Amino acid sequence: AMAAVRERTRLDMPGTTKAYTPGQFYVGSIISVHNRLFELVEADEFSLKYMESNPHEFPMSDYRTVVSELNKFADKEEGLRSAFIAIDEDGSGQLTLDELAAACESAGIVLVRQQVITMMRNLDTSQDGKVSIEEFLRAFGVAIDKE
Repeated sequence: AMAAVRERTRLDMPGTTKAYTPGQFYVGSIISVHNRLFELVEADEFSLKYMESNPHEFPMSDYRTVVSELNKFADKEEGLRSAFIAIDEDGSGQLTLDELAAACESAGIVLVRQQVITMMRNLDTSQDGKVSIEEFLRAFGVAIDKE
């Protein structure tokens, strides 16, 4: 038996005659295709770099846009600081991508996965897959008190 092959066609958003835009494709987005929902759970390095080089089309990958989004949560600073301390169990002062996402979520900061990835890629200067709590809070516009 021969498998059905679908011709390449334009994909409209459900209930509209409008096509999806590139900016609607990011890690954490849910796309409906022929009445099936697909959550985009990861992107490869090439795709991440492409999105970062085209911030006008991919706002979730634009560091400045993400930081300004983050600044809307300035009132959550104390919760964020507490969440970081709680999640940083080994006391290293460093968080992985998953820990950073969990800290934001527990502090009530609503970011999609792509925004967390964008923060991480911009703040992980040593490229070891971790971001220092201090660097993140600085990006967040929070003064770090050294005891």
